[in-house]
Amino acid sequence: MAAIATGFLVASTVMKMKGQADASRATQRQMVQRQAELEANAQTVKAVAQQKGFEEDRKTKIIASRAQAFAAFSGAGATDSTVSEVISDITGEGEYRRNVALYNGQEDARRLLLDARSTQEAADAERKASKTRQLTSLFDLGSSAYSMFGKSGGGSASQLSANDRLNI
Repeated sequence: MAAIATGFLVASTVMKMKGQADASRATQRQMVQRQAELEANAQTVKAVAQQKGFEEDRKTKIIASRAQAFAAFSGAGATDSTVSEVISDITGEGEYRRNVALYNGQEDARRLLLDARSTQEAADAERKASKTRQLTSLFDLGSSAYSMFGKSGGGSASQLSANDRLNI
């Protein structure tokens, strides 16, 4: 009888450890996939920000050119100091908008990369926790075996009935 109980105890511990390992690997795979997604999204965010910056440059050049054309068409002179100041203001505003777009993209990408790093750290922590859970299961098995067969009382060969001794 004790051999059957021991077999069940060992089998359940092995199955528990395998289940813990499988669950941990699945969680780690999900975290690694999430990390890769976040890193790819960070690159996309940077690219979109650069495109927005290029678009701001393009719009600024169009507006400045149009302002200069209107000044020339009005007869005020395309190189007049007032016109030059207005075009300079337009150019400055365009540079500002471009820089804001680039900065926002960099910050969004930085946040995504930080999330990716924390996801990697969580995957590492899960790997370590899985090993700890498996060791705990082994210790539980040892403790159960000791309580069944050890000095603490239950189940030494001298305490078994004659019938149980024959089955061992």
